[in-house]
Amino acid sequence: MAPITAAPLPSIPTPALPTPRYSRVEWASIEGWRDDEIQAAWPAFLAGCTAQKSKADWQSVCAAAQQTQVRDAAAARVFFETHFDAFRVAYDDERGTPSESGLITGYYEPMLNGARKPGGRFTTPLYGVPDDLLTVELGDLYPALKGERVRGRVQGRKLLPYYDRASIDAVPSVKSKTLLWVDDAVDAFFLQVQGSGRVSLPDGSVVRLAYADQNGQPYKAIARYLVQKGDLTVEQATAPGLRAWLASHPERLREVLNANPSVVFFREESLADPSLGPKGALGVPLTAGRSIAVDPRNLPLGAPLFLSTTVPGTEAPLRRLVMAQDTGGAIRGVVRADLFFGLGHDAGEQAGAMRQQGRLWLLWPKGRPLPPAGPGVAPPSSNGATVALQPLIEALARSTGRRFLVAKGVPDSLRAGSVDLSAPTWPVFLSLLRNNQLAAVKTGDVTNIVPEGPMREYPLPVVRQDDASIADDEWVTRSVELRAARAVDLVPVLRPMVPQSGYLAASPDGRSLLIVDRYANTRRLIEVLRSIDR
Repeated sequence: MAPITAAPLPSIPTPALPTPRYSRVEWASIEGWRDDEIQAAWPAFLAGCTAQKSKADWQSVCAAAQQTQVRDAAAARVFFETHFDAFRVAYDDERGTPSESGLITGYYEPMLNGARKPGGRFTTPLYGVPDDLLTVELGDLYPALKGERVRGRVQGRKLLPYYDRASIDAVPSVKSKTLLWVDDAVDAFFLQVQGSGRVSLPDGSVVRLAYADQNGQPYKAIARYLVQKGDLTVEQATAPGLRAWLASHPERLREVLNANPSVVFFREESLADPSLGPKGALGVPLTAGRSIAVDPRNLPLGAPLFLSTTVPGTEAPLRRLVMAQDTGGAIRGVVRADLFFGLGHDAGEQAGAMRQQGRLWLLWPKGRPLPPAGPGVAPPSSNGATVALQPLIEALARSTGRRFLVAKGVPDSLRAGSVDLSAPTWPVFLSLLRNNQLAAVKTGDVTNIVPEGPMREYPLPVVRQDDASIADDEWVTRSVELRAARAVDLVPVLRPMVPQSGYLAASPDGRSLLIVDRYANTRRLIEVLRSIDR
């Protein structure tokens, strides 16, 4: 067959998508932050570090986590407050209306009964990836669609959509890839919706089926199909309600299932440790109640997020630290998450009833630039996402009387997110520098804008007592005299609370500590010291 080549393609517009907005907030403003048993999320965080530790944003924080003992919520909370900044997640929808709320759903790992061969009650097949399924990366053809892909099959010299659910059971290339046969078509359907699950075989062994690919057909919710037909009300359109309706209308089972043309293909995995959840898109096992699926175009895969929502079907608060460790075909949006509930029937009941509104806060490593724009994020030049440095410091020079000198290596434009910089204040400017890994250092009557490095090398102001005129993000030097404790004993305790660019050391006589840090954090360190040094 002659090779299929792509002709030059015309440019196409980038689709308009909701745009994330990150606004830095204080920890105390996060709903439920002080009440959550945060240590329960620690194993999920450490698991994520196994996949993230080689990345620049995560090297330092994951190395610190390996050296940290977390025995309770207080210790976990100190770690995250020390190594992360918190950002409220919001967005402008397609109409340009600001919003902080979004849909929170749930998913789980089903347990099915199956066999290696068909027979008896085992009549529903589960498939591996067929050999004739092709994937086309649209970004290779249209740069504006980077990250998007289509799936199909070749017939002659044409690329056609792959077979849908209604026809796929009769396709020889698909039938040849049958992995297992299960005893319930509805369970098999929900297994595809969840993306992974376990199958118990007649000999007592259990195998895990993990997501491998998809037929490329659009996902359509069969509950919505029944609502549109008038067979279910919106209130009844939960997973338990759907199961009950299908059980009482077996004659319409095939019609309803085929309303969703999407089919998931699996791969078989060994179940070495039954206590571990399935692997998510991050490549690490999911943790019940602490792992979520997100839209990676809008939220960074692998990051901790704080979730504030309600218990399925109630108004009771559900607020906890979670880890973005998975993705899903139906998870599209900025404030959009799918909470993993665990294994089996009870988890399925909870996940099926989970359809609540919620809010999210992103936890991002201190000193690291916020996540870069992706296909679902507005380009840096739009809507104030970046700001030119030179006009900004000229405005500050006029309003504050300061003189500025920009060091080599400082970029011309800074990532500003959604912050309004039309009339910048000194504290806001310092916060902007911090989020871009820069700092302001005063030498004589000149304020130098420099890349943030070992800040002890600069002639920072020495602060001897609290001073309300000093901005929180201003770098300072402080010496703290101790009353009873030895400085050398406190350095290992406090060092994890000081950023890498800061400095902490004991004085030669052991009676005081020398701290180089941002002013807000020096106040925090001194407060901790006073509670210890008695």
